[in-house]
Amino acid sequence: MERLRAGISEQETAGNTLVVKNIRLKKEMLDSGNSDHERIKTAIIFEGGGMRGAYEDGVAIALAELGMGEVFDTVVGISRGAITGAYFLSGQHEQCVPILELLATSEFINRLNPVIGKKTLDMKYIDKVFRKEKPLDQDAVRRSRSQFFIGMTEARTGNGVYFDMKNPSRDIVTAICASSSVPWFTKPLTINGVEYSDAMTGCINPVDFAVEQRCTDILVVSNKPYGENNSPNILKRPFLRLVLRGYGYTSEFLKVHLPRQQPNGINIPDSVNLGILCPKEGEMPLGRLSKDIKMMKMVVDQSKTQTMRLFS
Repeated sequence: MERLRAGISEQETAGNTLVVKNIRLKKEMLDSGNSDHERIKTAIIFEGGGMRGAYEDGVAIALAELGMGEVFDTVVGISRGAITGAYFLSGQHEQCVPILELLATSEFINRLNPVIGKKTLDMKYIDKVFRKEKPLDQDAVRRSRSQFFIGMTEARTGNGVYFDMKNPSRDIVTAICASSSVPWFTKPLTINGVEYSDAMTGCINPVDFAVEQRCTDILVVSNKPYGENNSPNILKRPFLRLVLRGYGYTSEFLKVHLPRQQPNGINIPDSVNLGILCPKEGEMPLGRLSKDIKMMKMVVDQSKTQTMRLFS
């Protein structure tokens, strides 16, 4: 296994990893109509991270502009990454920055809302963004050659699930909102009688899912530096248990997920090539609830430039 780690500015090393080479080769074969492309099964995973998802947006924009919108056999969106994945596959990558501008407002993120009995994040507002302000072309997503899965967490059990969004009976916007329904900041979203919440809780290792899809070359796009730990420390866990239980999460959910640690390493079969595309340590200036659109655009530009250099 070869791993593309943080520091993609090391172009000579990163560009020569098998996962990058094979993605380029896959594109060449697809462009030439060479059926041998089927022996390389590619996947891209867009991870979550709230407004830090500007990093993934820049990567998606670069890949689309390089003509790589059809190169991935499987696309997986986790939490915030579901937005990027959907607009990438629909060919609407140019909407990523305008969407950031709409989300970086008090209409969506308002830390004072709990004072008046509302949730910090207004999920009805982003539903409107994806349906009316910058409407997602769901038919275009389903026409793309890529499989598209959105991860989310069953709120009552804590189990991670992946919805096949090529299924015409499933509404992609609803799935995006469910995947992004962060505990504490929003309520779970109900789909067909089942409550779902943010995918980052239950879908802790989407690489395993991509391996199950028999992908040979997997590119993970993460907006956090490699090895960063997001788990709550031991002092915060009792408080989080109390708050989350108040939002309807069961003891089974809390028992399974609060003690969990984000793994620094990922064990996958030797036959699978894994690349992790992420910022270098100290180079992610955004928080998950940031509203600094100028800084977001800077992050988009930086990750776009890095991705262009890597895959050009």
